[in-house]
Amino acid sequence: MQIRQIKVAHFRGIESLDWKPGSSFCCLIGPGDSGKSTVLDAVEAALSSRWFAFTEPDFLACDTTRPIVIEATVGGLSSTEAGRTPWAPFADGHRQESCATSRRMMTSPS
Repeated sequence: MQIRQIKVAHFRGIESLDWKPGSSFCCLIGPGDSGKSTVLDAVEAALSSRWFAFTEPDFLACDTTRPIVIEATVGGLSSTEAGRTPWAPFADGHRQESCATSRRMMTSPS
């Protein structure tokens, strides 16, 4: 399984992110407080089977009037993974492979 795309909006310090990793191996490198952990937390929120509880500080600038939206698309799923994934598989237009997208949206703190 490989992350094909991650989209994040209004989550912690990220106003908008649309990232398609160009390789099967990626490193997040940057100075402290630049958003590396936030990107990893967004991936966890989208793909984890456990519930991710959002609180007011998770909203960009604590503005709870704008929803947090996190979307992750994974590809390269084996038939076993595709059969047990909680998301609907679809064929991506570039490859005939099994992909799945998970979308989480939070409109107010839990």
